[in-house]
Amino acid sequence: MLAAVGVASFYLTPRGEAPARPELLQPRSAVAALRGSRIFFNPNARIFLLESQSDFLTPPDRDDRSERTLAFARASQNPQLWRTLDRREHFDSVLLCGDPAFYRALLQHLADSADWKLTFLDHTSFVFQRAPAAAWSPEQLKAVRKRLAALPPRQRADLLVQTANKLLSVKERAAAKNALDEALGLDQKSPAAWATLALYQLQLQKLADGLAATEKALALDKTFAPALEIKTQVLLAQRRAGEAFETSRTLVETAPKDANALRLHARAAHEARAFTSEISTLEKLIPMLQATGQSVSACRVYLGQAHAEKGEAAPALAQFGQALAADDLDPAQRKFVEETSARIKQRSGL
Repeated sequence: MLAAVGVASFYLTPRGEAPARPELLQPRSAVAALRGSRIFFNPNARIFLLESQSDFLTPPDRDDRSERTLAFARASQNPQLWRTLDRREHFDSVLLCGDPAFYRALLQHLADSADWKLTFLDHTSFVFQRAPAAAWSPEQLKAVRKRLAALPPRQRADLLVQTANKLLSVKERAAAKNALDEALGLDQKSPAAWATLALYQLQLQKLADGLAATEKALALDKTFAPALEIKTQVLLAQRRAGEAFETSRTLVETAPKDANALRLHARAAHEARAFTSEISTLEKLIPMLQATGQSVSACRVYLGQAHAEKGEAAPALAQFGQALAADDLDPAQRKFVEETSARIKQRSGL
């Protein structure tokens, strides 16, 4: 959820502090932890590899428009596509760098997989290796903290927050809380630290505490997108749909091209029965997901439901039909869509 777009922007130097050493901001340790010759990497990792470790890359990897580069980028957000690639390439290691929001589905897939092990984690990256492999342990963070110890306080806090964000992405909550406590002890004015603390509280279902943490983040930066996202999630969990919708509206105004923001806004709009907003949001989201090779069938189901709620039978049936034709709904979803379509046809005479 933290806004790190590429390897070069893992970290923004706080005003008045000298830049941290590049080796602390780049995934050098993660690359050193890779094993084997067949490596999968996400687009953020590719940026670093192009600049510093080009021996890991094939000629097609170096071509921004090659079929392989595009396939790797799409598979970073689509576990099914990734599995197709893995059957062909039989990867030895997976390197995922930067903000987990850009590869969350693949990260969760690998973390839950019996045939892959998380073997490295720091503020920049995850490394997974094909099983059998020695699993990563939070004890290994001692080496990371040692590398960060000489940094000025705000820089160290920023990298600790990034570490905590990654830990929460793989449900290592105790280690994440330790990193956040240390970060806030160094910098109480970090909106990222408060937003990540809110995410920790949300995972524990401590909703009041989570909401309070988002408010502290937004008091420091009222348009801080991660805090707006987590605040929306907390409000939805508290069944405060109207407030969640208004918060998510601010979120998409702040991050209009963020697929996660649009997805959350559509959900909030649905809960608030703001079906016109839900429809327009899903119509923006679907082509964004299609561009990265992701399934849009679930979005089409939600879009069909929103049209149905407005009494718009023809567009509802059109969306349901496209969802069924894609053949990637699970049995329960398929049954729901078929039964809902039948009711709409009966009532509308279509």
